[in-house]
Amino acid sequence: PDPDAFFGPSALSRFDRDVLLQPGVTHVIVLESINDVGFAFDNAWPAVEDLIAGHTALVQRAHARGLRIYGGILTPFEGAITFSETGEAKRQAFNAWLRTESPYDAVIDFDAAIRDPDHPRRILPAYDPGDAIHGNDAGYRAMAEAVDLALFDARPVAAAAPAGAAWSPPRTADGHPDLQGVWANNNATPLERPAEWADRARLSDEELAALEAAAAEATDPGRDALFGDQLVLAAIAGEQATSYDPATGNYNQFWIVERDFNNRTSLVVDPPNGRISALAPAAERLMAARAAYRAAHPADTWEDVPLQERCITYGVPRLGAGYNSYYQIFQTADHVVFLMEMNHDARIIPLDGRPQLDAGVRLWHGDSRGRWEGDTLVVETTNYSAKSDFRGASDNLRLVERFTRTGSDTLEYEVTVDDPTTWIRPWTASIPLTRSEDALYEYACHEGNYGMEGILAGHRAQERAAAAGER
Repeated sequence: PDPDAFFGPSALSRFDRDVLLQPGVTHVIVLESINDVGFAFDNAWPAVEDLIAGHTALVQRAHARGLRIYGGILTPFEGAITFSETGEAKRQAFNAWLRTESPYDAVIDFDAAIRDPDHPRRILPAYDPGDAIHGNDAGYRAMAEAVDLALFDARPVAAAAPAGAAWSPPRTADGHPDLQGVWANNNATPLERPAEWADRARLSDEELAALEAAAAEATDPGRDALFGDQLVLAAIAGEQATSYDPATGNYNQFWIVERDFNNRTSLVVDPPNGRISALAPAAERLMAARAAYRAAHPADTWEDVPLQERCITYGVPRLGAGYNSYYQIFQTADHVVFLMEMNHDARIIPLDGRPQLDAGVRLWHGDSRGRWEGDTLVVETTNYSAKSDFRGASDNLRLVERFTRTGSDTLEYEVTVDDPTTWIRPWTASIPLTRSEDALYEYACHEGNYGMEGILAGHRAQERAAAAGER
């Protein structure tokens, strides 16, 4: 489902614009999700777990900027056109989480402020403008009076914590968090939420243990490797590794690193269903045409061979996990360098406020500019080449990456992908990176040098054999 097609951008996708990029913000009040539970009617999606995951992400992003953030208890809506018993059950469950378990710095009980004491699933008639879901002027006044102004006396998160009470990132000489070192993406969590977990943002601890056991059964050092999401998908299906290149086989599992498991069911956090946004109709047609061409013409010429196979680049961003998915960060006051293990690509990103390159200059990895927002490094990238081909994106691709130290050995990497030519709305993935003490060695890619002759010659031989068989 794509709620943005009806309601506009989600809170997750507009949080930067509406909150984090506004000057002087120190405190945030969030009252979100009544439409999520209402317009779902009797559908399972979005599940309460999806709402929890979305709100948790908002809290994490606010705290990363040093902001206090307060959650609003969802107000009654019985009598509204969107009301259903399923939606009311979700509202009650979500409110219970808000009151007892949420990471918000405080909660504000807007529900108690305007509900009818005799009919607590309804707004008090004196506060109802007639649609049974919004407040009238008196209702909004009652909600405003429910806000304890002492909440705004609390200092921002970074300043409020007493010395030694919370982890604080190490800093460089210029005062910014030190991001330097080698960081690994060995997550087992799939990029997109599998259909089997469609309504689940998180697994229980018992389910996670069962998944890890199934993943162990799915792998065998002597069998073909399970790359990226293949590991979890094989574990869910209860299958062992099957080769995606059965003619010649592939790397065996011996070469794949041990994976890191957690309770999340997808790295995609927005849309809340954990799936990459749907393709725009024109992009869907274009990708189908490209796939048909590749099937019919796998190697007519060297240009038909994928960029990574030609040792040119694995692209930016590279989201794949578990196979050469290490990154080394170097940092000065006015530049940051991201060295990617795969194809030893180095992104040199200025932090000095210089403008983007002219729109006519197009690069494999785009043109990146970085800036600090509190303790988070934000990198915005445009000017991609039409040949870059990140998941089929066009040269209209705009990437916003966020790097936040969350612990001595953890770096949260969040990336928002925006290309209206390709996807109907932006989508965001949040990927935990872990510190590695291993050195990053050169990824000496030579397949494109000595393999290309064999690739092209092999296909010519297949064509001659096929032509001979037709005669």
